[in-house]
Amino acid sequence: MKLRLLRLFQERAGQWVVMEALCHELSSQPRDIAQAAGALQSKGFQIEVSPVSGYRYVVSAEPLWAELLKPHGCRLLGRQIKVVQTASSTNDLARQAASDQNNDGLVIFAEFQTAGRGRQGASWVSPSGMNLLLSVLLFDQQSHLKPHLLTLASGLALAQAVRDVTGLAAKLKWPNDLLIDSRKAGGILVEVCSAPHGAPAVIIGIGLNCNCQQDDLPSTATSLREVASQFVDRHGLGRSILKHLDDWLQICLADRRQEVRQVYLDLSDLLGRSVKLTSQGREYSGRVVDLDPFQGILVQLDHGGVRLFTPAETTLLS
Repeated sequence: MKLRLLRLFQERAGQWVVMEALCHELSSQPRDIAQAAGALQSKGFQIEVSPVSGYRYVVSAEPLWAELLKPHGCRLLGRQIKVVQTASSTNDLARQAASDQNNDGLVIFAEFQTAGRGRQGASWVSPSGMNLLLSVLLFDQQSHLKPHLLTLASGLALAQAVRDVTGLAAKLKWPNDLLIDSRKAGGILVEVCSAPHGAPAVIIGIGLNCNCQQDDLPSTATSLREVASQFVDRHGLGRSILKHLDDWLQICLADRRQEVRQVYLDLSDLLGRSVKLTSQGREYSGRVVDLDPFQGILVQLDHGGVRLFTPAETTLLS
């Protein structure tokens, strides 16, 4: 009853729903609905009650509930979803889960990480219960799940999910960051680990700043709440990320490169921009003259010449 009631509330977020309508749609008695609503309130969900108007659900910094994060229609991932309160990092938990091949497609969310990390050893700090911190575990049975491919699919999924759920103009900073208003709002870390049963495991770690405030973030970062000026629905975002990721993984594995390239270019603002970057210990500057999400960025260097910079060896500085 609690889950069904919460789903109904979330479908009508911000609207008053009278008891009679709830009883009809859930085929339940007022007493059962009142008890379920009270239980949800005790879990931290913001539900307002009026003797005249009924109930109104308000999106807030509510706790994650595994049942509400499960996407529909996925083929590769999301069959198992776990939510933990605290972890060193969700990638660490996924690495532990790689000992069991039955965990293929497992998704782990954490409310707080004590040692969250990003690309090239950077730390990822997030206040408890405010953002989306998740990892996806996949087994590479056919040796097709290359890290750059997973980073690409994850970036596309993250940007499209944010656009779908919040309406914000999310952009991709090559190769693995999500930008809102030119500031970092999310990132992706793909790791590969061995598994005892033979097939290597690949782990996609995603961090998205959802409901934290600017005081919790460095000046170069932002959150969806800061830009949208309201709390965002972490459950809806989580489901959308997983559904888009499942779709993009299948598209990338089918090698539909032209489709991927066109969407990526639409979501990136790199083409034609002046950039500074590092590769193999050296710093370069120039203008981006072409972008291929599978190969890298082609840069007309300031000191002359044209060079292709690959995602695995390059960090974009500005």
